[in-house]
Amino acid sequence: MASSKVSAAARRGKRVLTIKAIENVKPREKRFELADAGLPGFYLSVMPSGHRSFVFRFRFHGQPRKLTLGAHPQMTLALARQLAREAIGEIARGNDPCAAKAALRRSEGVPDVPRKFDELVTKFLAMRPASKRRPTPRDSTWESYSRMLNNDALPAWKGRDIKSISAVDIEARLEAVALDRPILANRLAAVLSKLFAWAAKKRYVTASPYAGIEKPAAEVARDRVLSRPELKLVLNAADRLDRTGKHLIHLLILTAQRRSEIAHMRWTEVNLAERTLTLAADRTKNRKEHRLPLGDSALAILRDREKDQTGHPCVFPRGQHAFHSFARLKTKLDALIAEENGGEPIKQWQFHDLRRTATTFMEELGISLRVTEMILNHAGSLNRTAAAYHRHKFEDEKREALRKWETMVIAIRSNNVIDFPQRNLA
Repeated sequence: MASSKVSAAARRGKRVLTIKAIENVKPREKRFELADAGLPGFYLSVMPSGHRSFVFRFRFHGQPRKLTLGAHPQMTLALARQLAREAIGEIARGNDPCAAKAALRRSEGVPDVPRKFDELVTKFLAMRPASKRRPTPRDSTWESYSRMLNNDALPAWKGRDIKSISAVDIEARLEAVALDRPILANRLAAVLSKLFAWAAKKRYVTASPYAGIEKPAAEVARDRVLSRPELKLVLNAADRLDRTGKHLIHLLILTAQRRSEIAHMRWTEVNLAERTLTLAADRTKNRKEHRLPLGDSALAILRDREKDQTGHPCVFPRGQHAFHSFARLKTKLDALIAEENGGEPIKQWQFHDLRRTATTFMEELGISLRVTEMILNHAGSLNRTAAAYHRHKFEDEKREALRKWETMVIAIRSNNVIDFPQRNLA
């Protein structure tokens, strides 16, 4: 029978599971389960990766048992409940639902380990260790893995026996992707390497077929810097976006920070009274806390966003998480830029180029390399030994540098020329 202890716990302060509740539940650093108050023993299991599945817990001959019913959204909530009720009926008849499921799998020849590529991908995406998750509003790295595997690998190998996939197959797939998306092909190569190494570790395959494969495309470090007219086009086009898009683009330019650091900003990191943004260590690339002064324009944007504050922890909320629709935002912005520029878009630029553009103009303003590195939160020109002794935080220098950069941005928008004294802010 279903565990009476579990059902009692489920009824104490628990709610009946609904589709909306399932879709809105947030993953945690460790796997957890939500009990359904309406059906004893029926749970929703949530993995750190976000993978959700329905399970039924019960006792059989005094021993705790767990029956996995199916993954959401492939299995509906209604069907999962029906299967749980059928399991309760089996228990009442003296049968173990888990044993019955295992017998059915054996009779159908369904293996306990993944044999098809799509089965391997599903298991890989659901089994990421919690210790490797960064506590960000969304696990963007793992989402990119899922997107690449589902969009660029599964169409070629869905239903394929994983033991039949060879290095030749992988190279052919990467070359096909590299024809029009060379950088994506490199990223896909890295994900496939992780996937097959994991499969070999789990002994789903005897050895990874990826061994010895090189990146399909050469990568060259970008050095794209927007010109003054191009930067003005971006600023003017951003004004025509919705409030979130406009504020995001302007803050990316004014602060010179990475796009995820701004888009995933938390209100706990913002101090309007002290005019500072302090990025937590778990959100920076070098895993070090980063304190950044805020100029008048950046501060005004954040105060404007504060008016929309509805209790969400993120400055730029998008549903239950932080803003993440960068590709969609870039498409809208590029279309508006083309309208502003007589049908001509800005060629070959990315959001990250705004960061490089800001620091390039700061150097033009006479701001020292060391100060710009501190603004960027780079390790910079100091070696490890020197960095251990140089503890000066450059707070005043960073604030003055960003003030001068903000003044220059305003001048670019109005076509004015600003001459600053060429004092080295070191």
